[in-house]
Amino acid sequence: MRAQRIILFLTFATGFAVLSITCRHSQLALGAHDLPPSFADNQLNDRQRVYLDRHTELTKWLIALSYAILAGLVSKRISGSDDSRFSSFSCSLGAVLLLLSLYAGFLSLSSSRRWL
Repeated sequence: MRAQRIILFLTFATGFAVLSITCRHSQLALGAHDLPPSFADNQLNDRQRVYLDRHTELTKWLIALSYAILAGLVSKRISGSDDSRFSSFSCSLGAVLLLLSLYAGFLSLSSSRRWL
């Protein structure tokens, strides 16, 4: 049981670090000095604005869905259900991956707002 908790913690810590470093690296790689002159002041054409709006809406829906699933998992686990599936290692691993997915969605949403 202790080894499973360590694996869950290492999975979360590694995923969090990889997502943070990747996001930070992509922001540094796409700095304002690398943009063409027409985009230096964050001017987007209509096609790019529509794409960015769709990306933002999809990210918002996926984040809301992830929160709902996470709330369901936590409430089933807390309720003391006799179902052993909700207290299994695979369910806990799924919850950790869901948390990392929420963090990735947050980073994606915050980076897309940078262009608005």
